[in-house]
Amino acid sequence: MSTQPKALKLADALENSLEDCSGSSLPHRCQKIADEAATELRLQHALNHDLLEALKEILNCDKMKTSFRAVMRARAAMLKARETI
Repeated sequence: MSTQPKALKLADALENSLEDCSGSSLPHRCQKIADEAATELRLQHALNHDLLEALKEILNCDKMKTSFRAVMRARAAMLKARETI
């Protein structure tokens, strides 16, 4: 059983599905859209991972004293996510 996240499995399947369609040749535009969608899935997965890791770190900090590193990590992940919107 694969432990690969679903978003990454879908990205791989999307890229490969158009190339493997019964030997038929789909228009270049369709493949380009599939590739862009797969890239976006991978990007969103990476952003979600960064945000979750930052949140875990913040939640594991002393309630009265959140570590500077955790806050900076969360801020960096949020800025990265904002750039893709």
